[in-house]
Amino acid sequence: MRIKGLKTYHLKPREIIRDKKEGGRREAFSREGVDIQAFIYDENHTLRPTSGGVRYVSEKVMLFAPPELSCACDTAGQERYLYRDGDEMSVICAGDGVCVYTPPDAEPDYRITSIVWQGHLVCKLERI
Repeated sequence: MRIKGLKTYHLKPREIIRDKKEGGRREAFSREGVDIQAFIYDENHTLRPTSGGVRYVSEKVMLFAPPELSCACDTAGQERYLYRDGDEMSVICAGDGVCVYTPPDAEPDYRITSIVWQGHLVCKLERI
């Protein structure tokens, strides 16, 4: 199936940074990312109850159809999709950031929460 209305977005992989002095870990995104051609549309805007009150959640759906794609699982059982980006291989998985409204050199404003293969990748995005 061909996806129409493709635009260029910037995908930034998730990184776990360990603090050597304190011994803690925190999540961040890579400074360098990959440009991808995808179609993003709004899914819904909801209020989600949390332990600290109510949180406003803005969700989007990203349709992504790379020409060459393969699936692999890591040791934690999380699916990672490998796709060819020009001459090199790139990886997309849940937890990666996507710059939808922000410029490519800034922090991403959406995070991939789930990925489903349906002839193309259907990624659920949640606002950070």
